[in-house]
Amino acid sequence: MNRNSEYKIVGKKYLIELFGDDVKELRVGDFLPDMIYIGINGVANNVEKLKLATIPYKFSTLAVVDATLALNQCPLCEGSISKGAYVIVTESHNIFPCWNCEEFAILNLEPP
Repeated sequence: MNRNSEYKIVGKKYLIELFGDDVKELRVGDFLPDMIYIGINGVANNVEKLKLATIPYKFSTLAVVDATLALNQCPLCEGSISKGAYVIVTESHNIFPCWNCEEFAILNLEPP
């Protein structure tokens, strides 16, 4: 998730989880260390099984990687990477839930 002139990292306070007719606003606090998130009805799930949809973004998780492999610090607040932090990789975005600034750092992988 490195910054360069073509790609921009944006911050979002929440994402939307869609599962059938259920919709949940996901906050960074719903994402726990070691690739766990608290989904609909408070059920703990593996992040790799997460499907998200936000406008204008649509995410479908392809992989989840240790954040230290991609980042030295949060690209938004420049805070340190917490133990157990991860980056969610989708077809078109990398999503890093930062527990320091409580925002999702989102890198759009498609050129502007």
